[in-house]
Amino acid sequence: MSAEPAISAAETSGPLSALARVTVVRQETGKIICTCSSGAILVLSKLVGSHVRVGDEISATAGAMPEIRVRKPALRRADLYYTRVGYAAQPRPDRRSEMFIRLEVAAGQLGMSAVHIPCRAIRDYFFVTDREKPWGSQVSFYRLLHVPQTVRFGELRLAYRVRRMEYRQAKAQKSEVAAIERAYNILADPQLRAVYETLLSNPETPTPFPYSGFGSVLVEGEQAKEGDVFFARRILAFLPDRRRHTLTLPLR
Repeated sequence: MSAEPAISAAETSGPLSALARVTVVRQETGKIICTCSSGAILVLSKLVGSHVRVGDEISATAGAMPEIRVRKPALRRADLYYTRVGYAAQPRPDRRSEMFIRLEVAAGQLGMSAVHIPCRAIRDYFFVTDREKPWGSQVSFYRLLHVPQTVRFGELRLAYRVRRMEYRQAKAQKSEVAAIERAYNILADPQLRAVYETLLSNPETPTPFPYSGFGSVLVEGEQAKEGDVFFARRILAFLPDRRRHTLTLPLR
């Protein structure tokens, strides 16, 4: 979504394939500098680096499209994983009958091949006005933009522009501006709008991942004890890849 900030984990002094303990974290303009016990220095974006603390263990790859894993020894299911992802499968039930989707890790180098995300976490990141509130306390996208549920695209676009102007004049917080942009992006896309309206009727409806995946994602959760899967419990950020992709799927 265009409203979301770009995710970048800028540089490392060399790839860290093994976990290294963070000993120093300092903030500079627009970035976070982490020094590790191995001597490596990582320059991270604020989006990623703001979640890193002294005592965390971090591994990362260098390059324009880095992959980062942050392990938090003192916290349960609060590890971080940042990576580029490819195709997102359709929702399906796990062993506990909870619906989830599987995101393919694109060219991973840290031993991960997929990210599993509960459908509820997808709903609570993409289809809400306030990510700090539970689903039952959400204001609908229609109400946020002051439009009826039957609104057409032209009216929707005009309403969005008016609301954006009002927010700017009121010097609204970035999160508030992002919310109206997210509302517009969802309602302007016929497929995403259909998903959203289904969720309004039944919040437990299995939620597919928007844009079929393809982008950069930062999630919170934990890696499988044995295996190459990261089990996410919360999405912290997602930036879709706007390039066109061609998929070859087997016919059955």
